[in-house]
Parts: sequence; structure tokens; C-alpha cells
Amino acid sequence: MSSPKLSRRLFLLAPPLLALPFALAADDPAPSLVGTWTWTWKDGEGKTHKHVLDVESRGNELIGRERMDDGPAMKASDLKVDGKRVRYFVVRGDNTVTYDGKFGDADTINGMVSVAHEGTNDEFAWTARREKK
Repeated sequence: MSSPKLSRRLFLLAPPLLALPFALAADDPAPSLVGTWTWTWKDGEGKTHKHVLDVESRGNELIGRERMDDGPAMKASDLKVDGKRVRYFVVRGDNTVTYDGKFGDADTINGMVSVAHEGTNDEFAWTARREKK
């Protein structure tokens, strides 16, 4: 047998308790960028190119190196994660390539790549996936 006071207290507590899972989900930390990320794209001649981004953490700093096809690894400069947003750029020869994306889930980044070359700027869709260990 429940008392009217107890029922009223439970009724008053129910809305905040029901909202708790949503409040916790809003404060979820950003996924980690540490790991090996890969993606491919086709150039204007139909040739498929593969990119690999290796990211490690040293203290609070993220260190990244990106390889395209069989080329040398290049430094991923200004590598940042802000919430779910990921940004960095790579200088490869005369090209400055800027990556700007968001985590779709913990193992997927979706966004845009901007390639600046001799006064031109081209943009492409970008989807990177973290390799499983």
C-alpha cells in the first residue's frame, strides 16, 4: 500500500530520472582519433588512390602521418579534434590538402577534402574508416 505522499514524490522524480540518459548522451566524449585510418578516391583518369593516416597520442598531443599510394609519409599538420569535428592538413609537393570532417561513429569520419594547387581549389567528399586491430 503506497501513501499519497510517496506517490507524489515518485511522480515528481520521474521526469528528471527519465531525462538522465539523454543528458549523459549529450556529454559523451569525442571518439578517439588514435589508430590507422584508410580511404580511397578516384582521380579524373579513373585511377584509384589509397590514403592511410596513422595517428598516435603523445600526452595531450596528437601526432599524425599520412601516406598516399606508395609515396612517403607526410606530417598531418595542425591535427585537431573538437567534439566530433576532425581537422588537419598535409603539404604534398605544390598541393596543400585540408581535411575537415566529423565522426559518423567511433570508426568513421565523413567530410570534405580541399586541395589547393597553383591558385585553384578543388573539393571532394571524404570518408575514412579506422582499421580494426
